[in-house]
Amino acid sequence: MSSAPDFTTWLELQDDELYSIVGSDLLGESLGIGPSDPDRSADFGRQWFAARRRELQREVCGNPKVQQMVIHHNGDKLAECAAVFEILGDSGIHMGSAPVVAVLIVRLGLTTFCSGYSA
Repeated sequence: MSSAPDFTTWLELQDDELYSIVGSDLLGESLGIGPSDPDRSADFGRQWFAARRRELQREVCGNPKVQQMVIHHNGDKLAECAAVFEILGDSGIHMGSAPVVAVLIVRLGLTTFCSGYSA
């Protein structure tokens, strides 16, 4: 059984660091495949997130649990991260940095991230 993601640590990181983690994962740098360049990785992670925003919104914002969190916003970032991470896993979006993507979504704010979303 795998351990729970460490959302507390990731919530303390800067956005560039989070995007760099996503970019490194997608570019295979974490596997030692590609050269490690934090700026390049952060740019790639940011571009990937922007390009997939609608897909991520469809999965996250259409979920009843998230809709309730938006309505009854209590500021529990750890619970929001866990919920978004679970949704991403259930949706078939399988990537090593999915917990970090969950943190990026929560960092934006679920209300902000989901604004403009329509089913």
